[in-house]
Amino acid sequence: MWDWKPGRFRVKRSIPLRVPDIILRSSAFVVTIANEDWNVVEHDIWASGFFVGIPCKTRPPYSFFYFVTAYHAVRDLKGQVGIRINLRDGRPAIGGGIERWYTHPTDPNADVAVTPFRNNADFDTLFIPSDVFTTREIMQEKEIGIGDEVFFPGLFTYTQGEDRRNHPIVRYGNIAMMPSDPVPTESGLMDAYLIEARSIGGSSGSPVFARRTACLIWNDEPKKENWRAIHGLTGDVHLIGMIHGHWDIKESDINQPHPEADRRQGVNLGIAIVVTADKILETLNQPELVEMREKEESEFAAKYSSTPD
Repeated sequence: MWDWKPGRFRVKRSIPLRVPDIILRSSAFVVTIANEDWNVVEHDIWASGFFVGIPCKTRPPYSFFYFVTAYHAVRDLKGQVGIRINLRDGRPAIGGGIERWYTHPTDPNADVAVTPFRNNADFDTLFIPSDVFTTREIMQEKEIGIGDEVFFPGLFTYTQGEDRRNHPIVRYGNIAMMPSDPVPTESGLMDAYLIEARSIGGSSGSPVFARRTACLIWNDEPKKENWRAIHGLTGDVHLIGMIHGHWDIKESDINQPHPEADRRQGVNLGIAIVVTADKILETLNQPELVEMREKEESEFAAKYSSTPD
């Protein structure tokens, strides 16, 4: 809703721009287990991740659930790996002993790892539906691009404790670059976006959402270059990818035009690397996982199909 008065515009914002609850409750953390007893919460927290639901074709509204994170964050973890979630009674818990991480079926540099997840009525978790994923093609159709606001929930280790609920921190920024060519990273050339946001340790695996910018034209000039417009955020939320990491440089090189990257020590450039939603979807829809879903659906149909009297 908006009204106009000579010499000024006043926009009445009627769309809330807070982070939707489903996004916060779909976030969880990757941990390593310090003992064999899953009822005892002794663990180390390493990375962020999020839950995704892929609709079941034969049993709507049932979905197949997966946990998604960055592969580099879990690749070298030792011992048992689990997912730290919240329970409905307010306590944290470790869920799902990870048996296998599924990576991208064809691109070894796609920094994606997914694993099937069995939900439990005691878990205070929500799942991001796969139709919220926004591929490059959809971003072009919806005119989502450079300058649009992004945000991502993730791990902030300074506020976490073994007996505390998961409290993801939300960081904001904007899309800074959408390269048509792969971006060089420590993992190799990667299909990615760049966002102006300060990724920190523990953010790897965080889902990245964009809000589309709306343009309100308020005069009738026939020439486009004479249009006057107001730009503002809409309530549309689109999952465009997942945090891979960021670039650091040595403090002494911060003003150099061609600095050398140094991921072990240095100053955070404030540019985060985002694995595209396309790569996450391709990982979730790889032949082996599709076959697993189809097998489960077939078994369910055979078990509960009606028979003639």
